[in-house]
Amino acid sequence: MPPLPNTHTKKDRKKSTKPRTPHSEQSLLCYVQSLVNVPLVIVELRDDSVVRGTVVECDDCMHVTLKRCERVTIDREIREYEHLFIKNRTIRGIHVPKRYETCELIEKRREEQFQARTFYQRQVVQGTNVGKGRLGKGTDGDVERSSINESEVLDE
Repeated sequence: MPPLPNTHTKKDRKKSTKPRTPHSEQSLLCYVQSLVNVPLVIVELRDDSVVRGTVVECDDCMHVTLKRCERVTIDREIREYEHLFIKNRTIRGIHVPKRYETCELIEKRREEQFQARTFYQRQVVQGTNVGKGRLGKGTDGDVERSSINESEVLDE
């Protein structure tokens, strides 16, 4: 008996009219990215050391950059850094002071992303200021590159 033909193809599937939530808002990444500019965040590392500081940036791979931070090792050695980059694979956990509400931080971050997305979409539709003022062109890019070279990178 010949096999039955496949009646369902990708073209036949109904597309959902519901807007999709971005992946970064469905995971812990949204929470970590909402911690930008929150002072005294504690990052626990896999080598049993702890880093305390202010989160400057968290990219989509969950690499974290901190400023004015200190690292305390298991031997209680303290080392201070002006800037510190921590790769995602070295992070065991992140602790936040109790005075910050998790839901409020995430909602604030989502609102900022929505505002930026709609602002950019409006500019694209109007055709104004698209592609102007990006980093890496002119003196702004030189300043950024020099600050990255001076920072520490933590990858153990």
